[in-house]
Amino acid sequence: MKRKLLGLLRCPVCKSELDIRQDKSAADAAQDSIESGVLECASCRREYKITDGIAVFIEDKTEKTEKKQGV
Repeated sequence: MKRKLLGLLRCPVCKSELDIRQDKSAADAAQDSIESGVLECASCRREYKITDGIAVFIEDKTEKTEKKQGV
């Protein structure tokens, strides 16, 4: 994910700004891209993973089902 896109991204739920919590191994601010980390909503505190440079804004239905069942 390109670092310059951070100012454009918003929480899909409440439309607030997102803050980056970058993986320690990828925390080189001189790089133009972010390969891994977490985007956190400043308002509702939801978190969205960044994996292999891609911000994931859709909910994993498998994970949600497992949480409901107490697995």
